[in-house]
Amino acid sequence: VTGGTDPDERNIIGPTRYQGIEYSHGWDPSGPPGPTEPRFHVSDNRAVGNWVGFRGDGRYRARFRSGLRDPGSTDNGNGINIHDGAPNNLVMGNYIASRFDGIQVMSRDAPGNVVRDNFIGISPRGEAAPLTGWGIKVRIAASNQRIEGNEIRNAAAGGIGLVDRNVARVRISRNIVALTDGPAIDLRGVPGPDPNDAGDVDSGANGVLNTPRFTKATTVLVKGRAHVGATVEL
Repeated sequence: VTGGTDPDERNIIGPTRYQGIEYSHGWDPSGPPGPTEPRFHVSDNRAVGNWVGFRGDGRYRARFRSGLRDPGSTDNGNGINIHDGAPNNLVMGNYIASRFDGIQVMSRDAPGNVVRDNFIGISPRGEAAPLTGWGIKVRIAASNQRIEGNEIRNAAAGGIGLVDRNVARVRISRNIVALTDGPAIDLRGVPGPDPNDAGDVDSGANGVLNTPRFTKATTVLVKGRAHVGATVEL
């Protein structure tokens, strides 16, 4: 466990060059970097309740962010990063300020991670903590992830980006996204917004699921159209 649910257990991580917390590289440590092996996977870890990229008193200052010197072009530039042989980890209840992306999950061999109830782009004191990238970014064929109950604000690229067409089976539920320059949620199909298509037969991240269309909404009833078998949360 990195941190904990008690305030006395949290880690306060100030400025970093790459990221504040990373789980990665689950390959044989006695050999050179190479294909990941299940027996060396960096799995079942928990990053809970930490302040990543802030002053010790919880205030936001740009010079205290994570990822200050890396543009986030490969696997760096995040507050928290999970990738490369790092399955089944939990990232929960953290406050995150980063120069680029808040939380990143990536790689085909890093399934089963849960990113839940984090505050990204906002300080423990409620101040804006602007990001130049995504609040949460998923890429490089990552699959079977859960992104739930996060609050994302002030992210220039957007809230939650499934930025690789091969990303699949990512549950995105009950997140709050506000004050972003890009979309709240983006499923990568074509560059830019993906239009709904007849029969929902196009392909890409999460199948580029069609957006539900609402035709009527009152305090007791909502009507509209959605993909067969979809769950629409209100």
